[in-house]
Amino acid sequence: MKKVFAFVIAGIMLLSLAGCSFDIKSLLSPDTSYTPAADSIPISGTPKIADEEIKLPCKVIDLKNTGFETDYLVEDGHVKMWHVSEENRGNNLNMYLCLEKDYKDNDHISDEDTVVAILVTQFDHIEFDLNGIRTWTLKDDVLKIAGSPAYKKEIPFDGEYYFYEGDNGQIYRFKFLATDKVEEVLFGTEDYMIDEKGQPYTG
Repeated sequence: MKKVFAFVIAGIMLLSLAGCSFDIKSLLSPDTSYTPAADSIPISGTPKIADEEIKLPCKVIDLKNTGFETDYLVEDGHVKMWHVSEENRGNNLNMYLCLEKDYKDNDHISDEDTVVAILVTQFDHIEFDLNGIRTWTLKDDVLKIAGSPAYKKEIPFDGEYYFYEGDNGQIYRFKFLATDKVEEVLFGTEDYMIDEKGQPYTG
């Protein structure tokens, strides 16, 4: 077993030295299809960002009509959006839109594009709230509020992911830091959150 492990590590090092692209997740995280746990209960309620209720899917213009703004620019696969109330306070607080249509970086989107998921991270500090679950919420408190997750997945060197189903057709993903606090929240439609192979989205 030690020889096999040493061989695998040596192979990774060789690929790195050769400048090859290698995704360590594909080696260390076996694919397991999404199957909701029997003791998990769907989360009720609608998530809020900057005190605005958000129901997905929706159009970009729907979010603009509730006070959000965007530069329409695709960066790292997402589009930044912020709330005018925070902008007026001088705060640079963003959430990140995932769209139904595939775009390349530096493309520009339109108001009629469909938003299928939204990412909120601890680094941007825009206020997310789902029944008291926010970024930086302790894992134990998430479990007290939402109960057992529908699905759990841990990826070495990356983090631990809890997936919950919503009673509104959405799926919520909470990623935890080593400190057992919520580092980021991704929520979206089932079609976006679960791929065609039945794998929960951890990208």
